Amino acid sequence: MNIDLPESISGGNLTVFDTAGRLISRLRIHTDSVKLDWSSYPKGLYKLSIETAKGQKAFKVLKE
Repeated sequence: MNIDLPESISGGNLTVFDTAGRLISRLRIHTDSVKLDWSSYPKGLYKLSIETAKGQKAFKVLKE
């Protein structure tokens, strides 16, 4: 999965949680595009959280 981000997010963190709230992955954002390898994740609903100095934003993603 590729995630395109605004340049202002560079330097933040992208965190992935499963539906139980367990940490699945944490990545440091260095560019305006992040690539996640979802091949090892089972199907289901995930929460992506992007944290920067300006705040935090969360998204839900469904892997089918």
